[in-house]
Amino acid sequence: MYTTIKVDSRVKTMLDKLKIFSGESYNDVILDLIENYLPLDPRFKESIEKSINEYREGEVYSLDDIISSRKQKRRGRK
Repeated sequence: MYTTIKVDSRVKTMLDKLKIFSGESYNDVILDLIENYLPLDPRFKESIEKSINEYREGEVYSLDDIISSRKQKRRGRK
């Protein structure tokens, strides 16, 4: 049984980019996405969700901040 779903053009473009070969159906692309998402370790999923929430709340750091922090931690170990 088949059904039709409505996606905006941005989502369609993203699905097009995920196709492995030109004849691959959107059904196969979506199924691959679902199959790759479902088996994620629950702790990993929680970590991703936490990171997304932190990003949405503005808790972001520049690359320079991260490099500086890493350097300081290395100095503390010596």
